[in-house]
Amino acid sequence: MGNKKKKDKDKKKKREQEEKKEQKDYHNRKDKKNKNKNNNNNNNNNNKNQKKQEEETKEITPKKQDHLTKRQLRRLKKMNHENEWKSDLAKFEEQVSVYGLKLKIVKGDGNCLFRTMADQMEGREDNYMTYRQRIVEHIIDNREYFEPFIEDDEKFDDYVKDMIRDAVWGGNLEIQAFSMLYQRNVVIHRLDQAPYMVPSIHKTTRTIHCSYHLGVLFDSKKVGALQ
Repeated sequence: MGNKKKKDKDKKKKREQEEKKEQKDYHNRKDKKNKNKNNNNNNNNNNKNQKKQEEETKEITPKKQDHLTKRQLRRLKKMNHENEWKSDLAKFEEQVSVYGLKLKIVKGDGNCLFRTMADQMEGREDNYMTYRQRIVEHIIDNREYFEPFIEDDEKFDDYVKDMIRDAVWGGNLEIQAFSMLYQRNVVIHRLDQAPYMVPSIHKTTRTIHCSYHLGVLFDSKKVGALQ
C-alpha cells in the first residue's frame, strides 16, 4: 500500500511538472509572437501613421490622448489573445475529434472542474456545488488515503476547509476522489499531448472525458451517452 501511494504521488508530481512546463512554453511562445508582431507593425506603420498622429495631437488634450492610447493598447491585447485562443481551440477540436469527441467549454469561474463533472454526469453544469461538496466529504471520509497526497506545507484540515468553498480550483486530488466515489474512469485531454487516464479503483468501463487547456480551464467533452 505504501509503494502504491508513493507511485501515485510521483505520478501526480510528474503531471503537475508537465502542466507547469506547458504553461511556461505557452507564455514564451506568446511573448515571442507578440514581440515579432509588434516589430513588424512598427516598421510598416511608422511612416504611414506619423502624419495622422500629428493631426490628432493638435485636436486632443494630453490627458485625452493618453486615455485613447491605453484604450487602444487594451483592445490590441484582447484581440491578440482572442486570435490565439481561437487558433488553439480549432486545433484542439481537431485533436479530440479523432476520439469522437467535441469540446464543450464550461464557465471558467474557479468551479470549472466541478462544472465539468456535473455536465458529464447530468448533462448540465449548474449542479456543480453538489459535486464539490460530495467529493470533499469523500476526501474527509477517506483521509488515510488522500492525506499523503496533500502538499507538505499544507495541513489536511486546512486543505478541505478551503476546497469546500465556492470558486476554489480543484485538481488531481479531486479528480481521483471523483473517480473513486462515482466509479468512473477519467480521461484528461491536453493540447498537443496524448490523453492520460485516471482509472477508478473499481473495475469499470464507465468513463468521462475532460480537457485541460492553457493551464487554466477544464472543458467538458461529449461523446454520445457516457454511462
